[in-house]
Amino acid sequence: MSEEDTNSGTIKSKLKEFENIDNSNLPEAEKMDLLIKLLESSNLNSDQIYQYADKVKNIADKKLLKEKFRPFYEISSKDKASREELIDRFEFLLNTSDIDSDDAILVLAHKRFRNVIKYLIGVLIIVIGLAVIITPVSKGIEIITLFHFNDLESLGINVDSMGLRNHGITLMDTFALIAIFTGILVLTSTKKKL
Repeated sequence: MSEEDTNSGTIKSKLKEFENIDNSNLPEAEKMDLLIKLLESSNLNSDQIYQYADKVKNIADKKLLKEKFRPFYEISSKDKASREELIDRFEFLLNTSDIDSDDAILVLAHKRFRNVIKYLIGVLIIVIGLAVIITPVSKGIEIITLFHFNDLESLGINVDSMGLRNHGITLMDTFALIAIFTGILVLTSTKKKL
């Protein structure tokens, strides 16, 4: 057994102890003190310590960034005050907060990334819906035909000349149309935000 395996085994056992502490009703400060003691008593090398420190720092930065922008979100949509009052509050928040342009760019980049992902999911849903409609499937997969094109002959339409004999709109086609309309809804709701 190598030294790294031994370290990871002791860390895992101590992490289980910390999970038990985390589930207890101790105050957050005591829990953090126990985490620090756990790290001090471990046999981690400097690279591993820096890796864990970077993870903790990244989590703390994300939480702090959300907390910095929380007052701005609270003003924007829920308040029924007049425009002048909202502008005054917003100006006060801008003057008293420690938000810089880098923080704002980071928040906007996260929002844009989420919206781009939603947009791509909408396009994917539409493509899958169209593929289901266009690709021919066997009768066993079609489930049930809701409307036969043969019924158009009673209206005087020659279905043989159009190649529609024994074809129709199936249940699977309606599910595909629902998927297409859902994709269009996703696209239109995110395109406004892009």
